[in-house]
Amino acid sequence: MGNDFRPQYLSLSAIIESLDHPRVLALTATASLPVRNEIIERLQLRETKVVVKGFRRSNIWLGVERFQTESAKLQALLEHVQQAQMPGIVYTATRKRAEEVTRALQDKGFKAQFYHAGLKVPERAARQQAFVDNAFDVIVATTAFGMDTNKLDVRFVFHYEISDSVDAYYQEFSHAGRDGEPAKALLLYMAKDFGMRQFLSSSGYINTDQMVAVIDVLQAHRTPVELQELQKELGVSQTKLMHMVTKLEEIGAINLLPDGSIMLTRDAKDLKPMVEETMSKHQARRRFERSRIEMIREYAESDSCRHAYLLNYFGEAFSGSCGHCDVCARHQQQTADQATDKYPFPLTSRVAHALWGKGMVLRYEDDKIVVLFDIVGSKALSLEIVKEKGLLTPLDG
Repeated sequence: MGNDFRPQYLSLSAIIESLDHPRVLALTATASLPVRNEIIERLQLRETKVVVKGFRRSNIWLGVERFQTESAKLQALLEHVQQAQMPGIVYTATRKRAEEVTRALQDKGFKAQFYHAGLKVPERAARQQAFVDNAFDVIVATTAFGMDTNKLDVRFVFHYEISDSVDAYYQEFSHAGRDGEPAKALLLYMAKDFGMRQFLSSSGYINTDQMVAVIDVLQAHRTPVELQELQKELGVSQTKLMHMVTKLEEIGAINLLPDGSIMLTRDAKDLKPMVEETMSKHQARRRFERSRIEMIREYAESDSCRHAYLLNYFGEAFSGSCGHCDVCARHQQQTADQATDKYPFPLTSRVAHALWGKGMVLRYEDDKIVVLFDIVGSKALSLEIVKEKGLLTPLDG
């Protein structure tokens, strides 16, 4: 289960009620605190005991690489796949990108196939089974792939674009290393990918007026209406219409008939207050969803231990260094380098710049020093120029 509840899940609370609330066990692979609370609320569970454990996947190395151009990112992906132990999964945000990346891999001689919801069900099933059977080495997929796949020997999961939440990212990279052997999870990150995720998350946005319009159209017909006809009259996308139909079905405002048509369950004037209340909750959900997208960006741009970030996100306390991520490896290397005076300023030390003012040393990236200035924010400066020109001066305390 998760926060995008299917209508079938929503009916479980009624079943539980009809059975006089027997003992219920609700399980989910990954769920942050707000999602766990919503599961309890949706199922109307009483006297609950919540157990959160088992998120630590210490056999999976976690890393993020940042890019400025699409060409550089694609080249890096090809190099990482070349160096990786097979088999593996590459996740993309769109069907088009899945096919593009697959062609790029095939052009380099890799045995790769794409997988997305645009394929017919039999073809998707065939490709999934072929991957499980090692008929090819790399599957390039959208989020349509993976929920019911249990291939134990996946050695890498590379994300060509950022996931839509930390929850989703964890679920996706957790396909790696299920046999307990070492595996690698790498996110290839560009800032513009974050904008794409925001766009995709808002593609099905609905508001109260649109919901009321559905009710008004159904009321005017007074007989069951085909979904295709309803979409035509409303002038909305199929995705948006299905979001609205799902919401209306959740609150009992419509009946979805066996032939696929829909009709109101009662008069429109009685349904509109229910819609307003539902949409108020929907807006709260959208704010939560936006915060989830922000959290995955924070993960990508964080300079703290990646395993610790994920464990703390899911409510499993962890502090210190995991020793199995790029951040911890970089900090260990920088600590060793500082001992040999390779870097002029210790991490977290305070420095001053003539133009940008005071700041704190965040990290070193190859030949650059990254400083978080109090006023202008984060800046990356050439380490060589900083040394030659004396651009930064140390501050006490």
